[in-house]
Amino acid sequence: MGRNLRVSGIDIIGDIPWGTHLCSFYQTKRDLLNIVMPYLKAGLESNEFCNWVVSDPLNEQEAMEAARSTIPNFGYYLANGQIEIVPYTNWYLRNGKLYLTNLINDWIERMENAISRGFDGLRATGNTAWLDEKDWGSFLEYDTAISKATEGMPVIILCTYSIPLCSASHVIDVVNCHEFAIFNKDGRCEVIEAIQHQKTEQALRDSEEKFRVLSETAACGFCIIEDDKISYANLAAEKVTGYSRDELLNMKFWELIHPEHRQFYEKDATGGSISADKQEIKILTKDNQVKWVILSCGGVVINGKQVVLVTFYDITERKIAEEITQQQLYRVQKMEIVGKLASGMAHEINNQLTVIQAYLDLYAKDDSFGFIRSKIGQAVEKTSRLNRQLMLYSRHKEPTKDLHDLNKNLKDLQKMLKQMIGEDVTIYYHLAENLWSINADAANIEQVIVNLILNARDAMPHGGMIVVTTKNIVIDQGEHSKKAVCLSVSDTGTGMEDNIMSQIFNPFFTTKGLGKGTGLGLTVVDNIIKAHGGWIDVQSTLGKGTTFNVYLPAADNILFRSRVSSGEHRAYCGKGEKILLVEDDPDVLDLTRMVLVENGYRVSMCRRASEALELFEKNDFDLLISDLVLPDARGFVLAGQLREKKPDLKVLLVSGYSDNWIGMGKMLRQEYPFLPKPYTAVDLLREVQQLLHGHSVRKPDSSIIGMKSCFNCPVV
Repeated sequence: MGRNLRVSGIDIIGDIPWGTHLCSFYQTKRDLLNIVMPYLKAGLESNEFCNWVVSDPLNEQEAMEAARSTIPNFGYYLANGQIEIVPYTNWYLRNGKLYLTNLINDWIERMENAISRGFDGLRATGNTAWLDEKDWGSFLEYDTAISKATEGMPVIILCTYSIPLCSASHVIDVVNCHEFAIFNKDGRCEVIEAIQHQKTEQALRDSEEKFRVLSETAACGFCIIEDDKISYANLAAEKVTGYSRDELLNMKFWELIHPEHRQFYEKDATGGSISADKQEIKILTKDNQVKWVILSCGGVVINGKQVVLVTFYDITERKIAEEITQQQLYRVQKMEIVGKLASGMAHEINNQLTVIQAYLDLYAKDDSFGFIRSKIGQAVEKTSRLNRQLMLYSRHKEPTKDLHDLNKNLKDLQKMLKQMIGEDVTIYYHLAENLWSINADAANIEQVIVNLILNARDAMPHGGMIVVTTKNIVIDQGEHSKKAVCLSVSDTGTGMEDNIMSQIFNPFFTTKGLGKGTGLGLTVVDNIIKAHGGWIDVQSTLGKGTTFNVYLPAADNILFRSRVSSGEHRAYCGKGEKILLVEDDPDVLDLTRMVLVENGYRVSMCRRASEALELFEKNDFDLLISDLVLPDARGFVLAGQLREKKPDLKVLLVSGYSDNWIGMGKMLRQEYPFLPKPYTAVDLLREVQQLLHGHSVRKPDSSIIGMKSCFNCPVV
């Protein structure tokens, strides 16, 4: 941060900064010229305007002759108006009296005039041999004031004093009001620095050292802009921008700023008009990378000159994290919207599947229609399975568990999985015989299988092999050994490093890059397995592949029960009980009525709660079956109103929505039985039979359901 140095011409002091005010004590005329001549010569050669105020022992003419004989090209400098030699009477006196009132302003005006003429600044010297004792005090006050007035300005002033004319006290006074003094006697020079100036210089050195330490150890970049260019840059500025300090010096700071934010900062930086407090902007590094910084800048005066201080802190990592978070939030919001849309679509799809399956069952005995019916039935079942997976993404609920054969789940998915993985990946199955059954949600387990297979496929961008294995295992825990079923999915892909493997189950973590994956697949797998009381073990070798081992508790009933007796369905038939059916979907309303009527119940139906109240006034019903969400009321509100009229009325609430109504249904179960959709006709008849007669009947398999018994199809 040092001041701009100038050549003094005086060997004993060397280079000096602008704003220096020094003095010299001389014994003889020769001593005076030995100091003043090289001082003025250096100023002329440095493109400075020189002003020499002369008095005894030199008059104006003698000074001119001394300069001509000592300074090369003096005639040129004189003709060019670069030097002026004036007697003290024309500078310090007015009408023969000391005149100091506006003398400081005169010096400053002369400096400004010199700069306007193209010179770098003003170099002046004045001899004080003319001073009387009565004027000594006033002149010292002026000498002290001019030091402060010209500090930091492009001005250098040398005052010369005659030793024979100065007392000891005068010498002390003179030295104290100048930065330092030169004693020139008999050709020998000595320099004495003023005590106050020594303290000031030491304080300045201490201050500059503190500044250097602080700026060089600061985490933020720091620059000083002077004359529209960077005059100082710290170590952090090098690290942030990629430029070396030498490269930064004399660059324009706005050249570092990204074009998007450059316009404002191209304004007058040198005037300090720019001010910014913690603005977030982009900059361009030396290798043309974009970085984000928090930038603050403002104008200050240093050494009498207006400059701009700029600090900037690298926040690139924070901005990247914010962008990723924003993208993740956008994806979550998008998924929520898709989920709501999926929920509504699945609700309507299930309604239509219910109707299709029901009418197919009506023609179950027509042998001529059997082949076509079976194909349509298979398509309905596949669509229903896909719909359950769609519902899985659109709602948060506890898994609906039932006994399942994991091998059968895998076999059912084989064709779809082959289509999903493509031709460059081969999949092999090693399925254990007599595999124990698991108590699981079918849609959940299918989702686990699909996600693990897709994850394995993505780990092999150039093709490879997937091996799917199932086996029974016994976990030895002493007296309480546990049985589990293990599903293993292995690939011959790229494998994972430990730091990647530790994050794979974190939400939104993905190695596929932005826009190529949600980072939710393995998170969903982990959540599903935990909800089923299981766990996952991952083994991976970099460059060789990865194996996911999924462990699920074996069901208590180890043998999978795939069939029930054909006569079991007869327990569902009614005996003419009267049921009030309230459902706003006309297709489901007609179908449900048909199922109930075909199985021996008398049914009155309507689509609104208000209509149900009217029907209830005219009939004595044994059971109310109502959708939870009706156009004009909630099903549980209707149930409460009817219970007030008939306290022993049986109630069954149903719903196909996947949002908070399901949670509300759980809360209502203690008051009203609740049957979540989708459910089969068998489920409905079983619940009705249990409510009316208290019989607990196991749900039969779809293979035994006929037209007159019930319809094995999802109802929503």
